[in-house]
Amino acid sequence: MSKRLRNRYFWCALFVVVAVIIFINLFLMSTQLKKSLNIDYERYDLMNRAEKHHNNSETMSLPTLYEHYTQGGVVVGLETPPDGFKLNKKDIIIFSGAIHYFRVHPAHWRDRLRKLRAAGFNTVETYVPWNLHEPEKDKYDFGDGDNDMSMFLDVVKFVQVAQEEDLFVIVRPGPYICAEWDFGGMPSWLLRDASLKVRTSESRYITRVTKYFDELLPLFTKLQFTEGGPILAFQIENEYGSIAYKVKRPDKLYLLSIKKLFDKHGLYKSLYFTADYPSIALTSGALDGDYISILESILKFPSSVNLYMFHGGTSFGFLNGANVQPNKPTYQPDVSSYDYDAPLSEAGDYTEKYHATKELIARYNHVKTKTPKLPNESHKKKYPDTSIMYQLQFEQIIQKVDAADRVKSKNVTAMELLDINGGNGQSYGFVLYRKSGVNIPKNSVLKIEGRVHDVGTVMVDGLTATESFKHLEQTESFGFWEASDQELKLKEKCVGSNKTLDIMVENWGRVNFDNSLDAFDQKKGLWEGSVLLDGNKLEDWEIIALQFKRKWVN
Repeated sequence: MSKRLRNRYFWCALFVVVAVIIFINLFLMSTQLKKSLNIDYERYDLMNRAEKHHNNSETMSLPTLYEHYTQGGVVVGLETPPDGFKLNKKDIIIFSGAIHYFRVHPAHWRDRLRKLRAAGFNTVETYVPWNLHEPEKDKYDFGDGDNDMSMFLDVVKFVQVAQEEDLFVIVRPGPYICAEWDFGGMPSWLLRDASLKVRTSESRYITRVTKYFDELLPLFTKLQFTEGGPILAFQIENEYGSIAYKVKRPDKLYLLSIKKLFDKHGLYKSLYFTADYPSIALTSGALDGDYISILESILKFPSSVNLYMFHGGTSFGFLNGANVQPNKPTYQPDVSSYDYDAPLSEAGDYTEKYHATKELIARYNHVKTKTPKLPNESHKKKYPDTSIMYQLQFEQIIQKVDAADRVKSKNVTAMELLDINGGNGQSYGFVLYRKSGVNIPKNSVLKIEGRVHDVGTVMVDGLTATESFKHLEQTESFGFWEASDQELKLKEKCVGSNKTLDIMVENWGRVNFDNSLDAFDQKKGLWEGSVLLDGNKLEDWEIIALQFKRKWVN
């Protein structure tokens, strides 16, 4: 073998040996590194598990609201020392949110209440609507009735579910509640008695309030915190200061009468309060800034807060209210949606405001208690497409109205004064004033004395003689609420003998708030005067109540 060939073999062998040594060293180093990394990962995993266990243990170890505030036994309810609130002698900042049980389907009560608690709130506040719980005089419904809204009215169940979801409760039973609710929650049959004066100490009104409260208030007696229930406080009336400031001698006897009824039914074990805005000039008592900065300024104080609304829900059916004001439009009916730009939407979904509110409460609530995880949002889906197969003409609908909802009257009158519904009148919907056998010459003029409450449509033999509502300016013309004594020139298509004249009036919602008690004379339909044709008074009307109750619609 040549010397050159031996040298080549030598260097090749040396290269192989060196490569093997390097490979072995690299293998040993990687094994050691892997072991080291495994140790680090295991250590990290152990630390992470320990942290999670600590957080879970801390969460699990936190008491519920009731465990915290009832520990050692209950000796007293909600108190008001100078520096805040105390519950059972323990400091409490009330983080309250409004949810109206009558605006939320009962199938969703628990979901909405749990979302309130999950946001860190400790209290739910609700109004109680008299007009739903006593829809007809002396006929009460607390969820066991057969009325359109009966399924919404088990207020005791709502309060109990709130307690099950670890929430306290504030109840605002009225009898007047405002709430953008028809007639401020008062039943429309009160309007049948012209001498009865709502929201005063007038004897007829107090008699009706007493009968109602004698049915309602005992439901809450055993639900007070001091009795093992969730209720901390009751409001006496509602925003009465908006009425009282305009008179020289506010009717304090009225408020005292309500307080005595509370006392009569043992509610004195809870805190009583009234609620009014801080200044009659609204902007004078308001804070400038966005929602979060305003809420934070309140919580920093520190101060308790009730968020109206936390979840608004829906004003179902014809139950929306309305406001009045001196400037036009003087009458402002509310829409059915009560979303209220609340943290929890009308559909019960989370919003940016919800999460921001949750964060703020967590920052300023120093009493740490157990809260639930955020519930899932509801699954949404659309209804399938469907074809319209049939329709009912207007006259077909009228013919299906029961005889019990038809009244013969010499003159037009308010729907509340109709002798229907067991002498309680008509509360909601439309009322049709029908005059048969009318002779209408050419160039005839129809006049309605007074105002229409709220929107009227004129038909002759089923043909519409008025324009449909398209813009706000129309409210100052014939058939609307803004102007009195308006006239309508009947067109050629209305001319003839033996005609049927219909005036259909829609109730758009009774006033729920005003600074004057006069605004609560909220009868609906045609009642301020007569109906004239060419200056001649029309008499002998058939008045038909179109109430669209569930039983009739079905």
